[in-house]
Amino acid sequence: MESLCQGVDGSVGICSTRTHCERLEGINQGNCLRKGFICCKVQKSCHNATRAEVSYFVNPHFPMDNDQASFCDYRVDVTNPDVCQLRLDFEKFSLRGPHKMFGVCRKDRFMVTTSYPYGIGISDLCGENTGQHIYVNVNPGSSVSLMVMTSGGATYMWKMKITQIDCKRDSELVAPIGCLQYYTELSGSIQSFNYIGRLYQANLDYAICIKRSLNTCRVEYNQQPGSDFGINSFEGTELAPYMGRSGVVSCDLITHDYLFIPGGTKDIQDTPDQDTDEDEERTSDDPVTLSTQEKFCGRSLSGLAVKEFADNLYQDEALNPPQNVSPPSVVTSYASGPIILRFHSDKVTNKETDIGFAINFQQLGTGCNKRA
Repeated sequence: MESLCQGVDGSVGICSTRTHCERLEGINQGNCLRKGFICCKVQKSCHNATRAEVSYFVNPHFPMDNDQASFCDYRVDVTNPDVCQLRLDFEKFSLRGPHKMFGVCRKDRFMVTTSYPYGIGISDLCGENTGQHIYVNVNPGSSVSLMVMTSGGATYMWKMKITQIDCKRDSELVAPIGCLQYYTELSGSIQSFNYIGRLYQANLDYAICIKRSLNTCRVEYNQQPGSDFGINSFEGTELAPYMGRSGVVSCDLITHDYLFIPGGTKDIQDTPDQDTDEDEERTSDDPVTLSTQEKFCGRSLSGLAVKEFADNLYQDEALNPPQNVSPPSVVTSYASGPIILRFHSDKVTNKETDIGFAINFQQLGTGCNKRA
């Protein structure tokens, strides 16, 4: 496969001869270090195809927007037998959002079709998703179709970078099977789809994966400072502002919207030392026992909601309404193995509560003296 390069406009291209670039219908973006080679950027719009390792799919008038009804498709042909995935980076993605009553993409929608019978795990996307990404599994010798359907009457724009991942050469970039999104950094941020539009789609169920770093034992998740958080709970609009919920009763009994964080608990720093005898002192190496929950919802991401639910269970009051003592706070996971979050939404849409989430994560190798 060709080596990658950065063009004069900042886009990613492939180093190729001028003749090869012309065959790809690419754009000359300057010279590569290799003599006689140029940085070839492949950027196309509707009713086109490519086999380039990196290419861009844009709306017809990009970098200007469009407003007419259209059906725009783009085919990516996988000819390298070592390519097993595509990564789609939404450098610009602005379509009409989901229907405010039904939560589905009715006016505008983006879809991906592959040779896999179950597709990519979601049926379509719409709304404001600039900065998001998704992974698509592919079979060598197959093609992937990207389609954008718009109904007109409102402006729209998109620019998607499509990267074919060589699973032998670039194994560190390969997302685990089943992961729609994949983050490889020690720390970073994650948003739900159409978070900027303040309404997530109905009937979502997808995995968000994080590459586990060496010598780490826990992951901390924080609601981004100053951000809104909204995942519908059984209290709906009656839930007090900034209060979080966790557990099956709040998040998956009557309503079924939740962010799944395996082994989620409150921050270990908020946990007092366990009771000890007068003649016995607890040392820093002793394990701490913490209650955990895995489904989070409500109007904040709150590790304190785990303690509140555990207290209600202890008092045999699990079905009683929780008290409002669970503001935004760190959720820590000590779960071993792959780091996999999951976002699930049901078919019922509540535009007041179905805002979505914007969270930060950080992998840490300290504070490992915990026992679930």
